[in-house]
Amino acid sequence: MNEEQYLRESVFFSSVATLAFEMVVFRVFTFLFGYHFVSLLLALALLGYGMSGSLSNLIPAGIKRNTPWVLAWSMLFFFLGICLLPLDPYEIFLKSWSFLFLGVLLCLTLFPFFIHGTVQIFVFERFPHLFSRFYSLNLLGSAVGVGVGILGLSFLEESRTVLALALVGILGKVRITWRIVFLVIIAVLFLSPLKIYLSSYSPSLLLQEIPENKLLHYYRNSLEVMEVFSTPSSRVGWGLSTRFTGVPPSSFTLVFDHHAMEVFPKDVSAPFLEALLLSLPFRVFKPEQVLVLEGKEGLEVYCAHHGGSENIELVTTSFSFAAFLRDFIPAFPARVVVTTPRRYLQEKKHWYDCIVVQVPVKRASILPGVFSFAEDFLFTREGMEAILSALKPDGILVFPLFLQNPPSLLPKLTILLASVRGVSLLRSSLVVIKNLDFAILLLKEGGWEDKDLLVLREEVAKWSFDFIYFPEGREEECERVFQTGKRYYRAIQEILQNGTLKSYFDLRPSRDGRPYFGNFFRFSQLREVWLNLGKRWLPFGGAGFLLFVAIFAVVVIFSAVALLLPVRLYHVRVVSSGTKIFLLSAVCTGIGFMFLEVSLFVRLHLVVGLPLYTFSLLLIVLLSGSGWGSMRVGKSFSYENPKKWAYLHLFIMGGYMVLLRLFQNEPFLLFPLFPLAYFSGMPFPLLSEQVRRKGPEVFPMVFAYNGFFSVISSLLAHFLLVFLGMELVFGLTFLVYVVFWVTLLAHSG
Repeated sequence: MNEEQYLRESVFFSSVATLAFEMVVFRVFTFLFGYHFVSLLLALALLGYGMSGSLSNLIPAGIKRNTPWVLAWSMLFFFLGICLLPLDPYEIFLKSWSFLFLGVLLCLTLFPFFIHGTVQIFVFERFPHLFSRFYSLNLLGSAVGVGVGILGLSFLEESRTVLALALVGILGKVRITWRIVFLVIIAVLFLSPLKIYLSSYSPSLLLQEIPENKLLHYYRNSLEVMEVFSTPSSRVGWGLSTRFTGVPPSSFTLVFDHHAMEVFPKDVSAPFLEALLLSLPFRVFKPEQVLVLEGKEGLEVYCAHHGGSENIELVTTSFSFAAFLRDFIPAFPARVVVTTPRRYLQEKKHWYDCIVVQVPVKRASILPGVFSFAEDFLFTREGMEAILSALKPDGILVFPLFLQNPPSLLPKLTILLASVRGVSLLRSSLVVIKNLDFAILLLKEGGWEDKDLLVLREEVAKWSFDFIYFPEGREEECERVFQTGKRYYRAIQEILQNGTLKSYFDLRPSRDGRPYFGNFFRFSQLREVWLNLGKRWLPFGGAGFLLFVAIFAVVVIFSAVALLLPVRLYHVRVVSSGTKIFLLSAVCTGIGFMFLEVSLFVRLHLVVGLPLYTFSLLLIVLLSGSGWGSMRVGKSFSYENPKKWAYLHLFIMGGYMVLLRLFQNEPFLLFPLFPLAYFSGMPFPLLSEQVRRKGPEVFPMVFAYNGFFSVISSLLAHFLLVFLGMELVFGLTFLVYVVFWVTLLAHSG
């Protein structure tokens, strides 16, 4: 086999393995951080690619030529890292060595991407005139790798999937003896008891510490892991009246991805259901058609059924939860539908008397953290409009929620509803009732009638519940049973008078372009968070956002040192006159592609509905489309083509921006992605072609700058999305590509 053919295979299979590895890391980071940390993953991947450019002169030729072998060993080290490093996210701010372990894990994560980037540098050094074709092969292999990763996660646990991907090493140029030794090592590790390290505070482990608890079943798929425990001592009863004298039912405990718990009741009784705050609207109004969105506790369905509802539908995005209901709750009184709530609402065939919507923020301190980066397209202005459009003219909307002090979640939900319905209409259609720290917000289309309020007041008094707000209710009539200083009542009143609330938290209503209902962070909170570091047990509830800020700062500093300093020390000392133009173009391609990828990931999450599937589908389309675009550059390069490609690229990008604005979650939005990806794959190969013709010695420097600004932009894009929205990020992407094309065309003329 000649060198060119060997490098083609090496580039392709290394790309497959590396992108499949990226899918696995996506899931591993979910276990560690409690939510999809896609920005950090992208930053580490790009940092590895950029370092391969800046350190290319220091990398031995043997490593460059034997990428599959080195890549395989880097994956083995990552496997050992996630299994042996005692990285406890619950103690990240309590023990200083936790940051050391975190740093080691991040380095082990970026190393496979570093190796993957190295082979691309070597290809340019050996066959610069064929780089566009190799680059397209790399992108196409990456697209295949995304599918391989998802397929692997469907059958294997995450750490074992990494070991399976490490088999790419057998394609390396090593003796047969070393290949056999390598396969033996893989087999031993695969059969070993080593597993991903879990914190001792993980619910998966804590529940097993109690002898009477029993693990009944283990569900897994490429999207999630769910463990079903029988937990006799865990009692269900949020919103339970103090008048209830019995014993709440025992429960199943469902643990998602080893860290998130839902408690599902066993053998609920009629007296227990009668005493629940959540039963009140069903008992009073007896709705016939009930829709429950993302209700994983089961009480919403049981309360509706007990209240006389005969037609109950439960919509969930969790395949595992639906399987649990099928296997363990055969008499569950609801029809279960597995789909995304927004999709189901769009395709609804009838209207409902009552819709119950599970609020995504649980009993937790609403300081920056775990919820900040989780997209939720139900709790946006457009999502609320979709929910209300499925409600009958006299229907009731029910939001069960936990209360926080100072008030945060309840005011944010009220402001969101006010932005959809208007303050004047909300005054007459809103009722909020609470128990100790649990509340239900009721919204009735058309407003509450006096007879409705009279029955509600009788039920609230009977069960010793408390009003927070009801139309025409006076301050002395609210928050009487549980003394809370009238703080919730006053917050609601201020919103209903002014449309907003002066608050410590970010209470702006979310929207589809900024779907972060769980983000309450303001930078004015930084001082308090800093003072409480190491003093609060919940690092991702109290300081999780600060952790992201810290990682962003560390990655930027490390990128600057690891990418730019070696370039200055070891690379081009006397450069051609066009070097600054090349570097500006490299910066634009790095920022443009990452802003495009991250903003589309968030926006298309609404279309696809599941984070990992969205990320995978987007990568497949972007990488395959970009691969074909890169191949086109390699096959038909001329100085006339870029002008035409520039106009087409910008036209398609602008047109896609208009489509995203006009259509919310239509599946056809996925089809224009391929032409957008096709033309987005042309800029870097075109830049590489110019570098080859005018200054090939600058290419490692160009590769490093592209990687450096890709790292920064992947994290910066998520910051901008959380605080300012997708429209701004996509608009900036358009401007960045305008600068690139103007610079490229001016320099090539």
